[in-house]
Amino acid sequence: MAVINFRCDWFVQLGANCPQNDRLAPRLTFYGDTDGGVIKLFIARSHNDSMWPSSSVMSNRGFGSRSSSMPQPSIFLLILVLTVYTSVNSASIPSERKRFPDAIIIGVKKCGTRALLEFLKLNSRIKAPGPEVHFFDKHYDLGYDWYREQMPVTNATDITIEKSPAYFIGKSVPERVYKMNPKMKLIVVVRNPVTRAISDYTQAATRKKRSLFTSKFEELVSCFNESHPSCQAGVNASWGAVRIGIYHRYLHRWLEYFPLHQMQFVDGERLITEPASQIRPVEKFLGLSPVVKKRDFIFDSVKKFPCIKKFNGTVHCLGKSKGRPHPKVSPATMRKLSDFYRTENEKFFNMINRRFNWL
Repeated sequence: MAVINFRCDWFVQLGANCPQNDRLAPRLTFYGDTDGGVIKLFIARSHNDSMWPSSSVMSNRGFGSRSSSMPQPSIFLLILVLTVYTSVNSASIPSERKRFPDAIIIGVKKCGTRALLEFLKLNSRIKAPGPEVHFFDKHYDLGYDWYREQMPVTNATDITIEKSPAYFIGKSVPERVYKMNPKMKLIVVVRNPVTRAISDYTQAATRKKRSLFTSKFEELVSCFNESHPSCQAGVNASWGAVRIGIYHRYLHRWLEYFPLHQMQFVDGERLITEPASQIRPVEKFLGLSPVVKKRDFIFDSVKKFPCIKKFNGTVHCLGKSKGRPHPKVSPATMRKLSDFYRTENEKFFNMINRRFNWL
């Protein structure tokens, strides 16, 4: 906490009239403190008086709105104090430190979120923590300080990104993200929901979760009781692998808090076949000059998944789970799922004012 005292006659030296407002005594004390890049200034008549806040002032975005009860000379001094306080304390703020994310990849599960993040890191200005943080859905009670500690060390010109695809479907997550930063940029990877459902099943079956070890995809996706509300067009819409692909159902929660222009949608299908075409728009969305190019990727013909060509000539492919073989699904089941998702996709396309050529 910095404390700076000003005598009333200093106003005159600065070319302003000495304030006569009875709320300001001839001797003023200005208090300054930093809070996440915001310098908060307070004024009190003496060290023993209670403080009342002035407008919060952004140190790097100009000045906040003027309080109607604040005399003009006081506003002048607030500007002066801000200048002095910032110059004195700027040297004590490290240029490299852990920062809250500028953007979050919020989903969708099994649509290519890990690939997107790895491809984005070809841009040296993009930094991200290693594991998924899951702050807003699993660790919210640990607080903002814990969250920031999970982030990488960056400098002022870097962009920090966090990826937790489960955020997309979390009921309380949109409001929590908004409370921390209403200007947060959100990145959403989506793909053909039929392919997404099969990929979700494949991952779960590989991990031998629940009854999936013995159940076939066709059995899980079909209805046992067609009169049940969850049975739609012969599809078990309550099964998680199917439900998550109804993108509009979850997106509307996010749109209650964030405008569409703060969201960037990535086509997960083209992310595999044409990765550079999907990465460059995201770089622009993040305020960066695009550097990722087609030549930065090489296609693995066995796994049918792109790998990254590094600057030293080596090739980096994602983990063994990427490009994992999918089970064969009957044409009848594929048609049934395609028919089911057709209407749901249209609702999603209308919601984001964009179409994807999936079905």
